Amino acid sequence: MSADNTTLLIDHLDHTLQGGSLPEATALLNTDPQAQETWQYLNIAVDAIQHEALHQQVAAVRKEMQPKRPIIRRLGSVIGVAAVLAGLLGLFVFYKFITVTPESVYENQFVAYELRTTRSNAETDALRVAYQQQDWQQVLNTYHLLPVKSGEAHFLAAIAAMQLKKFDLAIPKLEIIRSNYNYFVDEADYYLALAWLATGETHRAIPLLETIRSDKNHTYYEKARAISALDLRILSLK
Repeated sequence: MSADNTTLLIDHLDHTLQGGSLPEATALLNTDPQAQETWQYLNIAVDAIQHEALHQQVAAVRKEMQPKRPIIRRLGSVIGVAAVLAGLLGLFVFYKFITVTPESVYENQFVAYELRTTRSNAETDALRVAYQQQDWQQVLNTYHLLPVKSGEAHFLAAIAAMQLKKFDLAIPKLEIIRSNYNYFVDEADYYLALAWLATGETHRAIPLLETIRSDKNHTYYEKARAISALDLRILSLK
């Protein structure tokens, strides 16, 4: 893309951040795929600024680069934004694109579920004991022997399967809970999203994580919010 179009997009971004827009830039974005890609990267850089509180550095750079003569004041503003965005795109965004992967987010977010003290029966007691001992294969073995499987049994077996990286076994069990039970549903939501990340199904994981992040009453709201909006956007582009 030409330097003039890049400058136009940066100027458009500057207007957008202040609640305005540039019609010529909008027209360019509607017709030029390369411009659309550049616009995505510019917005990711803005997310990075907001996420890391770098907006203070942007303001400082822009103020420093504003000339005293009014005739080129606007040019100084554009150059200031461009300089900061270029640096972020070259370093921060590059680093993020390299390091943020579905697998890395899964590894950072997965924490084994801790059993609570609940009423159980002889059939599920063996399952719970195996789970507490972190004998993941025994959890699965016991689960398969249960004549009737409760929501808790499905869930503990799913977590055991995830511990063993057997996501193909975990995912159906979590989906059963979401479809057929009224309890362990929040847990199933969160761990299913993680299982989808682990298997590279980001197109399914991200909407579910966004749903959890938008529901303050969800048990795993805080855990889902720990994944930054920037990381989710990067995952959606991969």
